[in-house]
Amino acid sequence: PAPTPAPSPWYTPPSSPPPYSPPSTTTTPAPTPIPGPAITQASLDFTPSSAGEAAEVKLTFKVSRDLENGASVVLLLPGFDRVSPSYTTLTVKEISPNPVGGLATTWDPSRERIEMMVQHADGWSGVSDGEAVVRLGVSNGIVLPAEGLLSADATLRVGVKSPGSQGAVTWLASGAMQMKAVPPMPPITMPVGAGAGQTQIQAEGKSGSMVLFPEGCFFRDVVVSLFVAKLDETKYPLPAGGRVVGPVINLDIDGGNPSQAVGISSGVTAGSLEAPDRRVLGQG
Repeated sequence: PAPTPAPSPWYTPPSSPPPYSPPSTTTTPAPTPIPGPAITQASLDFTPSSAGEAAEVKLTFKVSRDLENGASVVLLLPGFDRVSPSYTTLTVKEISPNPVGGLATTWDPSRERIEMMVQHADGWSGVSDGEAVVRLGVSNGIVLPAEGLLSADATLRVGVKSPGSQGAVTWLASGAMQMKAVPPMPPITMPVGAGAGQTQIQAEGKSGSMVLFPEGCFFRDVVVSLFVAKLDETKYPLPAGGRVVGPVINLDIDGGNPSQAVGISSGVTAGSLEAPDRRVLGQG
């Protein structure tokens, strides 16, 4: 007879699982963002170059890339003013190279700055090929500050605002824009008699800088002079962390010293607070 087959086992163990392979950690690097256009050098000229007077403004600059539609060249001018501040639109006298559609140019009094916006779908092509020039005629009424300007004044800035920057401006480095110095306006001078009543003298300019002498401040007749000027930080270096915002008051008293404490006040214009790289008290 044939042999009886061996019975099959009632339990079959599972096969061993495959060896564990960790998930791949290889990732595709994000594309390197293309930097936006930036001004690489610039100069600024005013004609006539007299503090407190309206002037023609000529901006010469080089930019790293052509500007697309909606991009703006921004010129920050702390302490400047306009003869007719209610009109914000400015007339461009000269543009080179000339962009299709021109530039929509405006004065922002709340920030004391000029914005020149490209307004054509083709953008401002060819502007990066060499020096660009924008000239604003004296008829625009742009008034130089009473405190004058320093050579390569660090408070004046120029930069580019791109459409996708959410309003942020890429500024040329502080002090890199070249310009000629402009002397401040002459001082305001007035006599103050011995034993005179309360006397106030106010300097020229938007800062509203003034000095208040109380009644009977002088025992003899004096002559008081007051003006505002820029502080040249290269000649008068500030302590570490220090900074100057707005003009410096210059007071001269000929004939005697005050016998009482005097009141001195000075305002700060909006453009000085807008200036990049300058902290404001209470903001860090």
